[in-house]
Amino acid sequence: MFISRQFLQTIVTGAVLLVIATGCQRIRDWHYKEHLCAPTVPLEATPVPIGTSLNDYKHLHRVAAVEEFVIFQREWYQGGNQLGPEGRRHLNLMIEIIGAFANPIIIEPQDVIIGADETIDDAMERVRALNEFRRQYIIAELTNAGVPSAEKRVLIGRPRSEGLSGDEAVRTFRQIQSSGGGNNSLSTGF
Repeated sequence: MFISRQFLQTIVTGAVLLVIATGCQRIRDWHYKEHLCAPTVPLEATPVPIGTSLNDYKHLHRVAAVEEFVIFQREWYQGGNQLGPEGRRHLNLMIEIIGAFANPIIIEPQDVIIGADETIDDAMERVRALNEFRRQYIIAELTNAGVPSAEKRVLIGRPRSEGLSGDEAVRTFRQIQSSGGGNNSLSTGF
């Protein structure tokens, strides 16, 4: 009986693939239990379940999303000391969820604009007084809503995230549109 060389190569290749496919899977199972066939492989070498990185990424952004707790300059009515309609809506949303988070409420400080008849020091003092008035205003609103230790939670400071300039916003919008909104990697751009 004659066995061709190609047939033997196919059998050997299949056997090797079978050994590789079945023998190495016993190192770890999905419960991360160690097996005796490879006790030297550290547990950290086992890949994490699918979706872990994405969930960590989302969690990182949720924790770092202090924008939910930032009152921006644009939310004050005409740059004054009262919240406008969007600022009022934002403050009400913060009051609803503030109990579940330990984040402070950050008030973005007003930019210093020097008037025609004032010095730099006068302008800075005026803006400092406006920022402090806004802080006391938010503290009073939180206290009226029953938020405990409101005074300790309201700070004046720059948010971590910065807005986009007009040029950047247009470019970003076009990139989102050309990629199909970023919903999936198979988007056609329509």
